[in-house]
Amino acid sequence: MEFVEYLQKFDEVAAALPRYRKKAEMGDGTAAYWLGELFQVGMESKGIFQDLEQAAWWYRKAGELEHVEAQYNLALLCEKHGDINQASVWYARATTQGHALARSSLHRNAGLGHATAQLYLGLLYLSGQGVTKDKAHGMRLCRKAAEQENGYAQYALGTMYADGTGVPKDYAEAARWLIKAARHGQTAAREKLLTLREQLEAESWRSSSPASGMTRQEALEVLDLTAQAGNREVQASYIRLMQRIHPDAGGSNYFAKKLNAARQVLLDRTDVDSMASSESAGHGSPDSGTSLDRQRLSRSLRSPSRRRSWPFWRARAR
Repeated sequence: MEFVEYLQKFDEVAAALPRYRKKAEMGDGTAAYWLGELFQVGMESKGIFQDLEQAAWWYRKAGELEHVEAQYNLALLCEKHGDINQASVWYARATTQGHALARSSLHRNAGLGHATAQLYLGLLYLSGQGVTKDKAHGMRLCRKAAEQENGYAQYALGTMYADGTGVPKDYAEAARWLIKAARHGQTAAREKLLTLREQLEAESWRSSSPASGMTRQEALEVLDLTAQAGNREVQASYIRLMQRIHPDAGGSNYFAKKLNAARQVLLDRTDVDSMASSESAGHGSPDSGTSLDRQRLSRSLRSPSRRRSWPFWRARAR
């Protein structure tokens, strides 16, 4: 926009301030952008004084509506007032829309060693948004940010290793960075660690499951069932016996595994998966048999008369 046109637009916005404000409040990003411009510069002749807080507020509103110039202007305001972290966020968002000056500013701040700028620039290189895709360079930038004890960068890096995004899956490396992020207060990192733990335990259980060498007849004996037993009887027997030999009830992980393996052999795989997914929340490792419904187990443990050691179960199973 030419300077003369810019001044004319400025006059128009100042003269119709209530109308522009209403349009902006209704979700017009361009109107919000021009309000930001007006309050950033001010027009005392029209009784409008410079108000950088208001300018930032309107720029943010426009930026959230993906107005690229508002995103860039907000980044400039943030950087001017020493908030490089927020500036990097908005430079990155403008970069994804092809804003050359925003990209240049993000590169500059990353080169100066600002962790948030390194992280967001790294993520852009990994995705190829606004820059030429370069996974190796993107990972280097993300690692640099994480090594500066940036909690969000550590969480992002850990998630990449856990999911195999941009790098081969590496659960040990994922756990290392997620633990660091959790220590910096990243709640999402704690949740990801729990998910990772469940995933590792499930994979370990499947790879070492006795089900691979267990026959149907052996599974029936373990669950104290006859050959005519259906899925409902299998599940009911599994729950009843797990209440007695679960580690929390004085049993052992080994025999809990045996029960899990027997159920896996006797039930259709889809049935096992659906029951495991419905029982898995907060129930710990499948290795220890803790995919059992928590309420049923709790009732069992609260009733001393129903607690049994493994020899009792073994005698009945025979």
